[in-house]
Amino acid sequence: MYLSDRRSPWSLHEVLPHAAQVKLVLQIRDPVTRTLSGFRQGSPGDTVDEFAAVTSTELHLLHHCYNSSLQLAHPSPKTTGDSSNPFGITCNTGHHQYAALYRCVSALAESADGKALTQDRPWFQHFTRKGNKELLQQHVSLKLLKKYEGHVHRSIYVDQLINFLCAGFRPDQFIVVTTTELKADAEGVLHRIATALDRPSQLAAQARKRVLSGIHANMHRHSHTMPDAMERELQEFFQPYNQRLLDVLDFYGFVFNRTAMIHELNLQQ
Repeated sequence: MYLSDRRSPWSLHEVLPHAAQVKLVLQIRDPVTRTLSGFRQGSPGDTVDEFAAVTSTELHLLHHCYNSSLQLAHPSPKTTGDSSNPFGITCNTGHHQYAALYRCVSALAESADGKALTQDRPWFQHFTRKGNKELLQQHVSLKLLKKYEGHVHRSIYVDQLINFLCAGFRPDQFIVVTTTELKADAEGVLHRIATALDRPSQLAAQARKRVLSGIHANMHRHSHTMPDAMERELQEFFQPYNQRLLDVLDFYGFVFNRTAMIHELNLQQ
């Protein structure tokens, strides 16, 4: 299950017989490197220049449409006077969020600026029934859908996490770890997860070799660099969302390693 699919928490909470007792392991990765890794995984033969072009286009689209559709958490507690809802959270179902995104993207596509953005790139439309139907009529390949479904928005973690809270899950149901922690001490992290799940401590030792081999294999497959200008642009784009994620984790009492999270998100102490 991917955190970024806005329909997942609503479906999980609806179909799981004991949703209130479920434990969820949330692994946070540096959003900049995660964006490149996601692109490489979906388009392994494409160049870094293609990544930069696709990412620039998605950033342009997100600047136009993200706040009106997928953004659920707004100001931090420091800038709002509503103590009952300090982040100005507006809860909408996953389908509602994608419908709003589709409307914005469709309107943008009709503009002179948007036609260049959306040409041959069916942004996010596969998340809606209407979009799926239209794309099938246009004979858009699944490969093209996968390639251009967007990678930047998948790394905006704060609203994805808020979406789970909106669906009915509680902060104490989450086991929050970072990729940095997992790489540095896989056995320790697995032991912490096993303890939280009330599983035998041997589970951590048994899984250690498999997890480490998976980490190393993934690093080998996706250890690519990106243009400096694109890296700076992504860091600037993600910074306010990363800070908001840290604020949300703090405010709602999530249990996590704050120092490791600050390092993972490239935030200032």
